[in-house]
Amino acid sequence: MVSFSGGGASYAFYRNAAGNIYDVSAVKMTVQDSGASKANVIGDSAFGSDGNVQGYIEAGLGYIVPLKQLHQGSGSPKCGV
Repeated sequence: MVSFSGGGASYAFYRNAAGNIYDVSAVKMTVQDSGASKANVIGDSAFGSDGNVQGYIEAGLGYIVPLKQLHQGSGSPKCGV
């Protein structure tokens, strides 16, 4: 996981996590350890579960994750922050 400062293009914080990261707990811990007061998560489809999205909201994190593919009769997509 890499975080960038708002004003520059260089890394502000870097964490190498072993294995794949699928839930918001590792992301929240990284944001806390970095000392960032605001953060936005940009993740792939593994980060877009309903539980993770709820975790981002509860932690006050902005997020960008792919929407789930809609199939006929599956209802409306859920959008967040």
